[in-house]
Amino acid sequence: MEEDVYVTASAARLLLRVSKTKMAAMLRAGEMPWVPDPANKRAKLIRTADIAAWNARRLRPKPTRQPALVAAHVTDTATTKEDF
Repeated sequence: MEEDVYVTASAARLLLRVSKTKMAAMLRAGEMPWVPDPANKRAKLIRTADIAAWNARRLRPKPTRQPALVAAHVTDTATTKEDF
């Protein structure tokens, strides 16, 4: 049986690519399970399996706009002197 691997909340934040504020909110809300670090009473340890699971279900980033679409939108909505 595999042994669980734990990382600190700071390391988990980097792996999750979230801000300190978001990480703190996730820990407070119970979105990310954690255990206290026996070596440091203020530190929290998070299982790498939980990090991978959260990353797997996180929302995918929105696609960026294509420059051609933006240019087409600008020309379609542009007004000329004749429009007034």
